[in-house]
Amino acid sequence: MIYIGLLGLTTSPTNNKESWLIIGAGAIGLLWYAKLTDLKLNVCLLHRRPTPLKHLTVEEDNQAAKGYPLCELAQYQEADSNNNVKKQFDHIVFCTKSFDLINAYQTHKHRFSDTANLITLCNGMGAQQSLNRIKHASQSLFVGTTSEGALKLTDNKIKKTGPGQIYIGSFDSSRLPPAPLDHFFDKTIAEKLLTKLAINAVINPLTACLKVTNGTLLNHDLANLYQACRDEVTHYFATYDFDEKALALNIDLVAKNTANNRSSMLQDVTGNKQTEIDYISGYLIRDAAKKAIKLPIQTLLMDLIIKNADASTSQTALLNLLTNLNQNN
Repeated sequence: MIYIGLLGLTTSPTNNKESWLIIGAGAIGLLWYAKLTDLKLNVCLLHRRPTPLKHLTVEEDNQAAKGYPLCELAQYQEADSNNNVKKQFDHIVFCTKSFDLINAYQTHKHRFSDTANLITLCNGMGAQQSLNRIKHASQSLFVGTTSEGALKLTDNKIKKTGPGQIYIGSFDSSRLPPAPLDHFFDKTIAEKLLTKLAINAVINPLTACLKVTNGTLLNHDLANLYQACRDEVTHYFATYDFDEKALALNIDLVAKNTANNRSSMLQDVTGNKQTEIDYISGYLIRDAAKKAIKLPIQTLLMDLIIKNADASTSQTALLNLLTNLNQNN
């Protein structure tokens, strides 16, 4: 029998005895629960909610909403109310924030088999490398990135806001991720992660500081700030052998195609939640310092995010910095 799932691939079902655990009930975690369930896999969702979510609803424009019963595991539980959740899982999909990744692994590693496949879908860089250093030697780590769009409407309802690309690879480029995710295997995953990092380093902190949607950055009154931030990032990425013009066009295209979206960092800032700034701008700043390169705009953006500066203060500080940089040039 052939199954067609939300992952955008056609596949035969894998070993039904294998179990999948998704850690994190944000928009991407819930989206991937639906994806893997549609592929007839044995999936369980691990979340922090004090009460059961019971079901998941996925909405999409011009399509009927689709419902899913949830196999769920709260952090304080060892099994669900029917005692049918395995204590150890074969495949773990981490849909956490970057700063939560190591804690999620350490807290729940007793739930993972010694030979488990670990798949990360985190923004930024650094957390994946840290996990690679501390994981069980016989466990396999796969790192992924996705540009899919999903908006969390309630604790158990999401809306798909746009299709996107999925790339999954490993630090050992010869190792394939488990089926059916092998469909998304990419030997150049490091390049894909860096590309996503460049996009996030421009769009996320700027939108979070200025309290605007992605597309607003392209408006005339903010264009100079956006272009200066973009050009600083693309110029630095030339040290990774990226083509500056091509990368700039890529960032522009993402901002345009997601014009109405509120970046994850903007949502975190407005929700008074911890951001991933240390794994995006912070990673770039530390990496650049190793090459004796300064990134003044990224440094200021990180400082403004940490201080939770308001939009007016942020815009004034950024404009003043641009004036100083132009005078020094």
